[in-house]
Amino acid sequence: MVMTSSGRSRYFILLALVLMSIPCAASGAGADTDLELIPEELQSGPAPEAGAQPPAAPSPYRIKVFLDEALQGNFYRSSLAVPLPVSNFSGFTNRTSLDVRAEVTLFPTLSLTVADRLNYFAGPNMLESQEGILNDLKETYLTWNMAGSYFIDLGRINVKNGVAIGFNPTDYFKKDAVTAIISQDATVLRENRLGTLMMRTQGIWQMGSLTLVVAPEVPHEHDRWWTDESGGGLQLNRTNDRFRMLAKADVNAIQDMNPEVLYFDDDGRSNVGLNLTRGLGDNVVVYAEWNVGQSPDMVSEALQNARNEGTIPSGLPPAIPGSSEIRFRNQLAAGFSYTEKNINRTTYFEYQYNEAGLSQNEWNNWFAAGEAARGLLGNPATSAVGKGILGQLWAIREFAQEAQEPLSQHAIFIRSFWQDALVKKLDLTGIFQINILDGSLYLQPLAEYHLSNALTVSLAFDFYLGAKGSDFGSLPQWGDIRAGFRYYFY
Repeated sequence: MVMTSSGRSRYFILLALVLMSIPCAASGAGADTDLELIPEELQSGPAPEAGAQPPAAPSPYRIKVFLDEALQGNFYRSSLAVPLPVSNFSGFTNRTSLDVRAEVTLFPTLSLTVADRLNYFAGPNMLESQEGILNDLKETYLTWNMAGSYFIDLGRINVKNGVAIGFNPTDYFKKDAVTAIISQDATVLRENRLGTLMMRTQGIWQMGSLTLVVAPEVPHEHDRWWTDESGGGLQLNRTNDRFRMLAKADVNAIQDMNPEVLYFDDDGRSNVGLNLTRGLGDNVVVYAEWNVGQSPDMVSEALQNARNEGTIPSGLPPAIPGSSEIRFRNQLAAGFSYTEKNINRTTYFEYQYNEAGLSQNEWNNWFAAGEAARGLLGNPATSAVGKGILGQLWAIREFAQEAQEPLSQHAIFIRSFWQDALVKKLDLTGIFQINILDGSLYLQPLAEYHLSNALTVSLAFDFYLGAKGSDFGSLPQWGDIRAGFRYYFY
């Protein structure tokens, strides 16, 4: 179901017609709604007394600047079921980041948003590409309030979709947008990633809203400022390597439920998504996020992606079999949150399904191929082939991480956040990711203490637990410890 050029032309005509129809509906609905929200006693009340002080005008700008420092110690396994093709273990790493976000009102109907993160990475045995200064221009866009509740945004925007917590199937612009994995918490990564160059239009009315997004392809040219991945490059090759369109409709007509329907065209591949939330009493919220889209399975897509990037040889046959058939595959994240209001703690329980991910049979093939490659490493005549096989196997894992999708088909995710835990100003967070197929798990306990409104110190641990031949048990690291602080200047 690949969209042809004529199909795209018709789509753009439809898009233009929808855009032209929104202002009337949005502005009309917005005006009526605003009048209805004014209490009658205020509409008929007396005029303000002469000489009364008018309310203070809102600030024309908002700015947030903070320094983020994190020192991490890493602990590695003595042996791996599937060896790495290249080992560059680092006993510790350090990251220092300066994060700036500014929202400036240029005119009554025009505003500018800029978000930037400057990182400095250091540590022994790190690759040259991993060490040094990296600047991420996360967002830079203009917002025009064209009429009433009708808005147009143009520039680099971090569009976030989805109601789930650990995995977001409808968060279509997340792939390859994270330049540095500073946390395994998806909620943190959503905020610290590159936005996509796009035009976004939004119409909001009483019964819901409509959002339309067009993200063009930017030609990838080496050593150009718009695609350069060095410290000062925009890295648009990550976020705009293909043409994409998104249409999203939110409906507010159902009590205690806000369904959201999405259609996403990923360079000719169609995706349909749905987000649902429903409150059950005062403590429980159930949610479901689902997407069905055209794609090959993860093995085939990861290997093809690595060949295109030149990280694995193009002529080497696949290390493990996969399905390159582009067909509709399902992704789902469904669960509920439970809030204990008396102690300020909220816990999420989430089931995750990724049809394109690795099945138990594919995991068996992954480990079998790794064992076969190990045997080839000892012979100089076959060592290069062995390393090529290992490069493919680890490219599959790297692809899943950069795509921010579960590597396995089935997983359980739990996240618990406890504000003012045990003592005031101490926040505790616990994250569990469990591979249902083999029982291995990832565990992260995190403590943050707010010394003041400006300064927060933190301590976190990461544990990757499981048998040697399991998902998390086959990773190079079995754990790490991370200490840091965050200081807000504004």
